[in-house]
Amino acid sequence: DKCKDILSELLFASPNIVLLQETKLSKIDDAKPRFFLPRNLCSHRIVPASGTSGGLITAWNDALFTYTNFSHNTSTLTVCLSETSSDLSFYVINVYAPTTPDMRLAFLDEFKDVASVGDTPRVACGDFNM
Repeated sequence: DKCKDILSELLFASPNIVLLQETKLSKIDDAKPRFFLPRNLCSHRIVPASGTSGGLITAWNDALFTYTNFSHNTSTLTVCLSETSSDLSFYVINVYAPTTPDMRLAFLDEFKDVASVGDTPRVACGDFNM
């Protein structure tokens, strides 16, 4: 079962922030992430898949990070997190770019808009399909 495999890997790695791409989950209720996210990653934001493609999940340990806002569009899920132990805030940009060459320019324009706003530090991770 894929959920158990993902959970097993995440338990082994013990991350405090996780970005998943191509979840292929078009409908996600509040209980579903508990099947594949460890308990310490109890906060998350989700962009559902369109049919059987795409889908993004960004999850974090809310003992270490507080969530201030999020946004999403066709190919990205952006979450602003703040460390609970300091006043450091940063953006985490979860990317699942289109696989078709004719959609890459639109994605790059979209990504440029997301990645260049303000002076808050940001990190982008994911599948850019380049």
